[in-house]
Amino acid sequence: MDNVFEDLMDSLSKNDMEDVISRARELEKSDTSAWNRFVVYLDLRTKGKKVSISNINSSLGILDKNNKLIGLVLVISENESIDIEKIVELVKFAKSMRIEIFMALVDKYGDITYYTLEEINLTK
Repeated sequence: MDNVFEDLMDSLSKNDMEDVISRARELEKSDTSAWNRFVVYLDLRTKGKKVSISNINSSLGILDKNNKLIGLVLVISENESIDIEKIVELVKFAKSMRIEIFMALVDKYGDITYYTLEEINLTK
């Protein structure tokens, strides 16, 4: 899917909106979260991040200059219910891999709010 997102970015840079819309509709048929992931992918790339498509729960990977995974971004729509157990598992996975984990919440207008996820221990 990395190449699909790159193709969409190329079409956007050429102002070929008809191509972008038709490709996005095709993506949505097979993956309902594809458009939101593309919006986050585009935002991160615009901010200078090196991004890859992850096969872990609708997420994107953030890579360093050596293509080493340094972060994971879980993409969630504002209309989507959140499975807290899934998030806890992802936080534990990120902790075990020593990478950062973020949640990108995409609203109906395509605006993105990023949250850092981490494990905390509450003690008396």
